[in-house]
Formats: sequence, C-alpha cells, structure tokens
Amino acid sequence: MAEDYDQKIEIELLKKDVELLSKLYGKFDETINKMQTVASDISRIVYLQEQKFSNQEKINKDIEHNLEAHRKEHNKDITDLHERITSTERIILSEIHELRNELTTKMGDINKWRYMVVGGAILGTFVLSKVIDIAKIFH
Repeated sequence: MAEDYDQKIEIELLKKDVELLSKLYGKFDETINKMQTVASDISRIVYLQEQKFSNQEKINKDIEHNLEAHRKEHNKDITDLHERITSTERIILSEIHELRNELTTKMGDINKWRYMVVGGAILGTFVLSKVIDIAKIFH
C-alpha cells in the first residue's frame, strides 16, 4: 500500500511537473510570439529609417547639385563682371590718353600763340619806341 501511495504521489508529482512544463512552454510560446512581434516592429522601424535615410541622401544630392549650379553661375557672373570692368577700364584709359594727347596738342598751340603774342608785343614795343625816337627827331 505504501508502494501504491508512493506511486500515486509520484504520478501526481509528474502530473504537476507536466502542468508546470506545459505552463512554462506556454510562457515560452508567448515570449517567442512577443519577441517575433518586437522583431517585426524593429524590422519595420529599420526599414522606415532606411527609407528616411535614402530620402535624405537624395535631398542632400539635390541640394549639392543646386549649390554647385549656383556656384558655377556665380563664378560665371563674377567672370563676366571682371571682363566688363576690364573692358570699361581699357575704354576709360584710352579716352584719358586721347584727352591727354589733345590737351598736349592744344597746350602746344596755346604756347605758340603766347610766344607769337609776346613776340608781337616785344616787336610792337620795339617798333613803337623807334617810332617815338623818330618822332622826337622830327619834332
């Protein structure tokens, strides 16, 4: 009888162990399911982050392209401006040179007239003094 009783206890203990194992396996199943859900959520998050990263890379490339286009346009504008300034400077210097030549020529002409006037005045004074001397003789 003690043996039957021991066997019944062992059977009951085995049933309890089986129940505990069943509950434990059930918890493992729940944990595995939750882990699969978390893994799925993480996969979705990673996918979304990769999409955002790809989109940001595309935006960055577009911005770089636009900046490069603006830089080239800006450099072209600066080059054009330098060319126009250089051209204008050449024109102004050429006109200044022409004005200087004209002024030099006119100053030469004025000096000629001045020398002629001074020479004429000297000659006139000389002639006038001689005329006065001659007039004194006849008086």
